[in-house]
Amino acid sequence: MTEPSSAIVTDVINGSMTEATVSRGRRWPSVPSGVGFAGVSAAMVAILVAAGAPTPLLPIYEHEWGFPAWMLTLAFGVYAIALLVSILVIGSLSDHIGRRPLMIFALGLELVSMLVFLFAPSVGWLIVARIVQGIATGAASSSLSAAVVELAPANRKKLGALMSGLAPLAGLAIGALFAGLLAQYATDPYAVVWLVLVLVTVAGTVFVLFVPETVTRKPGAVASLTPRVSLPAQVRGLFAASLAGSSARS
Repeated sequence: MTEPSSAIVTDVINGSMTEATVSRGRRWPSVPSGVGFAGVSAAMVAILVAAGAPTPLLPIYEHEWGFPAWMLTLAFGVYAIALLVSILVIGSLSDHIGRRPLMIFALGLELVSMLVFLFAPSVGWLIVARIVQGIATGAASSSLSAAVVELAPANRKKLGALMSGLAPLAGLAIGALFAGLLAQYATDPYAVVWLVLVLVTVAGTVFVLFVPETVTRKPGAVASLTPRVSLPAQVRGLFAASLAGSSARS
């Protein structure tokens, strides 16, 4: 009679945490680093496309639902505030718990926001969706940006840095264009936009489950949640682009 296979064991030694698979040396399956680089790059663009999609749709909601202009301004403003708070609080967390857990958390939150958008019955729920989306985008920004650089092929680290730098502007622009075109030509643009983004987010979450972890866990996760007074370099472009988009619409 053989011993039952055991799951991943968390070994705490001198305050550091490492994961070891004790079932005959087998580890959680993961894709090659090159595939992981491509997939995480796509996931980063996708979450930014989702962040840009509400830009042309919220004014249409305003017109069709007849809520006051200040509510539209609020819907844009709360996203920027939630994004900033999320970056300042969660920005360093992936250095301690690993890139993959935070990416999964962020994509899960993004999925929640897409579902709230899809089924929102009133402007209040749109604002809730924007808050959740801001938190998700902030949580994803640092972990995805770092993972893209770390998973890039050894001889193409500059490509990873370039991808990390261009993704915010490209993703937000693509999202706004995608939603704007559907708003103009689709019979039910809201359902189409949010359903497509739900499917993309689900696919991204499943893929990230199999991305190689690039960081060894270390203590200090709780302390890292203390808000910083400055933005990490890798997310400044994202915040600037998001703030510009919010200001333009408000």
